Formats: sequence, structure tokens, C-alpha cells
Amino acid sequence: RVEETDRAALARPLFRDLREMASSLKCASRRGLAERFDTSIGAGSVLMPFGGRPQRTPAQAMAALLPVLPGEETAACSVMAWGFDPDRTSADPYAGAKDSVIVSVAKIVAAGADYKKAYLTLQEFFERLRDDPVRWGKPFAALLGALDAQLDLGIAAIGGKYSMSGSFNDLDVPPTLISFAIAPAEAGDVLSPEFKKADHPVYRFAPRDGSAGSLKRCWEGFHALCRAGKVEAAWAEEHGAGEAVMNMSFGNRVGFRASGTGVDWYLPCPGAIIAELKEEINEPDAVCIGFTTEEPVVTTGGDSVSIDKLLALNEAVLEGVYPNRAPVDGMAPVLEAASVARTAPKLGIAKPKVLIPVFPGTNCEYDSARAVLRAGLDAETMVLNNQSAQGVADSVDRFVRAAGESQIIFLPGGFSAGDEPDGSGKFITAFFRSAAVTEAVTRLLRDRDGLMLGICNGFQALIKLGLIPFGDIRETDA
Repeated sequence: RVEETDRAALARPLFRDLREMASSLKCASRRGLAERFDTSIGAGSVLMPFGGRPQRTPAQAMAALLPVLPGEETAACSVMAWGFDPDRTSADPYAGAKDSVIVSVAKIVAAGADYKKAYLTLQEFFERLRDDPVRWGKPFAALLGALDAQLDLGIAAIGGKYSMSGSFNDLDVPPTLISFAIAPAEAGDVLSPEFKKADHPVYRFAPRDGSAGSLKRCWEGFHALCRAGKVEAAWAEEHGAGEAVMNMSFGNRVGFRASGTGVDWYLPCPGAIIAELKEEINEPDAVCIGFTTEEPVVTTGGDSVSIDKLLALNEAVLEGVYPNRAPVDGMAPVLEAASVARTAPKLGIAKPKVLIPVFPGTNCEYDSARAVLRAGLDAETMVLNNQSAQGVADSVDRFVRAAGESQIIFLPGGFSAGDEPDGSGKFITAFFRSAAVTEAVTRLLRDRDGLMLGICNGFQALIKLGLIPFGDIRETDA
């Protein structure tokens, strides 16, 4: 049974003005949280999490090159985005889940992908159902909403995960159906969302009658403009057009001034896209809502606020939870390191060989090997087996032999041993502290003028081993 709830709030604007919107938890900056993760891992990133010169416009989608073998290159990438609003899904699980699908697809369309090539995966999380018909009705209604959206758009969900255990005593999670949309694209066609330049027209692409057919025509017209190279930046609406132009302005401090249109800036329109174009157009599903400006101010109707003020309000919301800036007591310490004389290796090798060990959790061996080959060196990747004691022993023997034939050992990045607490690089250091491996590394560095290189987890391992800064393997408190 679907519970009767008051859905009137879904049809009302979310905010009264720009300041209230920028200060809301719903629109708050998540930069302090995002920067706790290494977003530069690997060499395949097409979009960084925040765009623009000061990196302040949040990306709505992730885009990454498809992995290929070392020595090969590709411009093919995947574009992925999510959609979910807990308030809308709590008020109406059916409509909220349907909007989740629509918003997730709109985000990849705004990033330059073709919705006709998209697939979905759904993540569902609901309270314990027990014997309550109302509780059973929530996932049932949400799945119907997601299915209706899939049928409307002609997009299939190819997998997902669900849980009905979101209860603790009298606490329940809100009805949750997160839609993830993914589609292929070419890296050169991917769009970032920050405004690029002043004096460009800004258009809103939105369905005229609320039908699925109108929404698809809207996306198709937008994608055609993307293919023609006429779109500079785009943002898929989540909490209204006002949030879109605010976030788009942050990246390059390019302002926005609305033109005389009847846009309700704070009323959500799932599926709508705000786009900065290079020139004015005449499209049936696109309305010019304003222009970008040199002045760093966002103006919507009679409301006008500087970008700096909006950004300060936006980043202050979660500053006490996920700080954007680390507190500094007094003067920041100045770190010094004694310089070391660098000389050419005693042993000349026409084409040095680089040994790249692959540990459990390593995921950058292809990128590392590709960088080595580009530098004109030989690369050998060696997968280390830790599935049994004998497998580890055999891996040690293989590594020692390969190290004796190499001039460089390159420790690649990834998530060693799952990056459990205090675990970054832990398995790597344990392997290198075995007597045979320590001896092989010492011979390479001291007797044969070899080198060691580490990145990400590999760099952490170099520190934990004492190779940085001491130059040899020793006990440390790192």
C-alpha cells in the first residue's frame, strides 16, 4: 500500500533568493568532502571533480578514458553520473525514483554523451519492511517509478544492488533509489560545466509539455549542438536553474545576467539543462535565459549577488563538518632538506629496464608502464601472488631475479590491501622488508646506482620503508 502524503511541496520553489539557495544544505559545496579522496589517481581522468581556474565549479559527471594496454592509446571514455533527491523520494517514492533516473541521464547528456547509448544501474536502500503494507509500498512504488522512466527513455538497467535493512530501533533511512547512468563518449567531446567566457548566450533546454517525447527531443537537440561544437558548458538542473548558473559561475568567476524571461529560478525541473553557447540559436526546445558577463556577479531578475559572496555562503554550510581550509596556528612550518649531489650512474645502459611490481590493490600498472615506454625505457610488470605462503615465496624469488636484471624499480599506485585504516602501502612494505627483497633493493641502489620511483601507494611505501628520505630500507615510525 502506498502511503498518502502531502506532495504539494514538490510543486513549490525550493528557495526565495540566491543567498538562501547558496546557504542551503541541499545546494551546499561538497568540496571539503571530495578533496579527502585522491581524485587524480590514474592517468585516465577526463574531468576533474572541480572545474575552472580556481577549481570551484563541481563536475556533475565523471569521465575517464577506457583502459588499454601499455603502448596503445585511445580517446574512448566512459561518462557516468548519479541522480537522487531524498526529499522528493520521501514525499513520493514513485516520482522521486523516476526523477532519479531522469536526472542521472540528464547529467551525462549535459557532459556531452548521447542518452540513446546509456545504460543504468540502480542502488536501492529502504527501511526494514516487517509486516507493514506501507513499508512494503515504498520500494514497490520506487521501483515502478524507475521502471516507468526506463520505459519512457528506452534505457535499460543492467544491474544494481538493493537492501531492506535500513532500520535501527525506531530510526529508518529515507526511501532511497539512486540511479547511475553511464554511456560511452570521445574524450574530446566531453563538456565541463563552468562558464568559459563573457558575452555568451545562456540557454535553458527543457521539455515544453512534460512528456517523455518532449524531453527526448530536448536532449536530442542539445546533443546535436554539442556535436556541432556550439556548446561551451552545460549543467543538468537538480534544484532549479538558479543553482545551475550559480555553480557554473564559480569556476572561472564569469558572471551571469538574466534576460526578461519567465524562468522560475528555484523550481526543480528534472531533465532540464542550462547551457552556455557560442552563439545564439533558434531551437524550439531552447529558451535564452541570459548572458554571461565579465562582471563577477550573478543576477536573476531583481536579485543580484557577487560570485565571491555566493561562494563564501556556499562553502560555509559544511565547513564545520568537512573543512575546505586547514586551520593554521601561527606561522606554517618551513620544511628543509639537505641537497644531495647528483651524478650519472657508474654503469651505462643504453635502454634501462624498469621493474613494475603489481601488488593486491594496485590499479595503475598500465599507466605506469605506458609512462615508462614513452620515456624510451623497457618495462616489465610483475604480478605478485599472495594467495598462499608458497605463492608469496615464489613471488619473492621472481622479484629478486627481476630486480637483478633491472636498473629501476617503479612502485605504482592504487589501493594496496584495500587501503584499510593505516594500511596504505602496508602490504608493499611488508613484502620489501623480507630479507631477500631488502638485499636485492640494497644491491640495486648502492652497488649498481639504480633508482626507485613510487607514486600514490608506491610513494607511501617509500616513506614507510625509509627509502625517503634516508635512501635505504630501515625501521621508521611512518
